[in-house]
Amino acid sequence: MFVQGMTNCRQTQRGTALAIALVLLLIMSLLGVSIMQVSGLQERMAGNSSDRARAFQGAEAALSSAEGRLRDDEGFYLDAMDSVNGVVEAQSLQGLLSDEPTYTAMLAMRQRLVDRRQGLEIGSDLRFRCIFQVDARSSGGTNQAQVRLRSYFQPRPECEL
Repeated sequence: MFVQGMTNCRQTQRGTALAIALVLLLIMSLLGVSIMQVSGLQERMAGNSSDRARAFQGAEAALSSAEGRLRDDEGFYLDAMDSVNGVVEAQSLQGLLSDEPTYTAMLAMRQRLVDRRQGLEIGSDLRFRCIFQVDARSSGGTNQAQVRLRSYFQPRPECEL
């Protein structure tokens, strides 16, 4: 009797448990694949963000270097009246950037200084202030992340023509 009851039970199941298990396995596989794709995308986004941050730091270093040279180096200051280019060779940036940061400094504007108390100045007492445009460029760890910065800098209160 007991053996006959087991055979009737097997004949009525017809593989329903197998079909349910296969559907659940398919759903879990699709979920795993989509999680892997999302994590790969997040990893690429983090890499790009890091790359851009490196490029920004390199461009800031180039900008600071050019402004310091305008302030302290008389020859560089006079050359920048036309236009001068330079490269930042910082030890701290080696290996982090794909290219060395570069800069360009040029005279952007000469502005005449007028003493408001005495009115318009004439003759050899003309005074000017010089404002320089400094452009800096840097790449990150790859050439895909590039940053360009620009500043206007007045290294001295007055300048000669």
